[in-house]
Amino acid sequence: MRIVRREAKPLPPLPNNVLSEILSQVGHQRRALLLPTLLVSRTWFKLAVSALYRDLRFTKESGRRLQKLIDCLAFSPTELVTYSHHVRSIHITQIVQDGVEITKAQPWELVLELLAKCSMYVESLYLGTGDDRFLKFEDCGLPPTIHFPNMRELSIQSHCVKFPQLFLIDLVRRSCPQTNSLKVLRLPGCLGGLDGTGWWLIAERGSGTPKGSDGSYRPKMGMEELVLTPAASSDDPAVVRAGRKWTVDTVNNGLLSLRGLGFLRKLDLSLHQTISSATVQSLLFSDAAKTLEDLNFTDCGFSDPHLLAIWEAVSQGQAPSLKRLAVGCSCLGPVQRSSFLGSSFQAVAHQQVKVKASPQFGIAPGAPVNLGWACAIGSCGRYSDLVVRRLLDAVAGRSPKGPEATSLYIESGGRKVPTGFTIVLPRFIMDMKTSKRTPTLAWSLTLPSGKQAWYDAERVMYLDVAIVIPDGRMVM
Repeated sequence: MRIVRREAKPLPPLPNNVLSEILSQVGHQRRALLLPTLLVSRTWFKLAVSALYRDLRFTKESGRRLQKLIDCLAFSPTELVTYSHHVRSIHITQIVQDGVEITKAQPWELVLELLAKCSMYVESLYLGTGDDRFLKFEDCGLPPTIHFPNMRELSIQSHCVKFPQLFLIDLVRRSCPQTNSLKVLRLPGCLGGLDGTGWWLIAERGSGTPKGSDGSYRPKMGMEELVLTPAASSDDPAVVRAGRKWTVDTVNNGLLSLRGLGFLRKLDLSLHQTISSATVQSLLFSDAAKTLEDLNFTDCGFSDPHLLAIWEAVSQGQAPSLKRLAVGCSCLGPVQRSSFLGSSFQAVAHQQVKVKASPQFGIAPGAPVNLGWACAIGSCGRYSDLVVRRLLDAVAGRSPKGPEATSLYIESGGRKVPTGFTIVLPRFIMDMKTSKRTPTLAWSLTLPSGKQAWYDAERVMYLDVAIVIPDGRMVM
């Protein structure tokens, strides 16, 4: 019997792009597992360094770690790799140095030093603070050498009013000045006001750059998401220092300047109280509505003329890719609503809510709280049932269109529940027959073929339209 020995052929090595994709899937909390791979080979060293330095996150008391990173970036061995060239995302919130974390440099100075080394390669930047030990207004500013030519996403922490308006506008100005291809800009509740220069810069940075003398645009190079909501309270001293208050002229003229954003997919303008119906109509009949999928006008104080402007645009085929429209009202308002978290409510009237138990907020159990003033800031009870029904009929049966538009799906219990269109409405609407406010959830159940969704008690399916009423069951 003859035994034949065959040597196993070694498997071919994986391509570098495959290895890079595998290493990039390692979560931020498990990046330390990549350190042993630095000693495998020169190729593994370069790939692991790219994964380690791609996403930098610093928060709370991480000042010493930030200082070590800056020292490491300065020591980059040029014969192998330059560490700062691999940084693509920087996430910094509330760095405070106390006790043993105190170093020779202040936290904000360390951030500026980090940005100076990596700004040319950063594609995503997230900043946030609420402590004067991290940042003071007199120290807030960027050196003239810091620019972000490859910036794609710029975000500020929600309701962070420590950064002044001039600083935020300067960030936008230094983002991709040559290509004007800023894709995402999120400023949720960060500004007490915005002047014409700020609106113009936002419109310019998100417009895209002509690639030739014919003025044609590069595909998918413009702004796709814009979140621009005002600060919760403009009477706060920090908000007053952050910039001028929002005015009717600046808001409406600024929104008109956004009509050229031809790649916009999400637009969040909630809490703006000065948007006119003519501005809404002009915006929906512009290039900005061609690819728009999510439009948020929550707590904007809209009434029937605004809904009629939206109905006219939708009925004439504008905004063909629109999937979600939010024209609701939080009723309690953003500040008061957050202060009641943890309390249980019982509706006793259209204007009052009885708090069952909230001693931590100094309110006696069962004390009625008048909500009439709060409804005035939103759209609760300002829509008539006839106008809402007309808008629902206009969007019913209209599936999203466009090269990349797909139907909405809601994940529930491992199942996908399809919806053709989602509209968010306030708790109350005006019944034109009785001239009284009626709960929107109860009214929507009286619509022909209107059925309550089995996976959400505050969602009613009307044909292929999902009607969502946040906290609608509280007033049933």
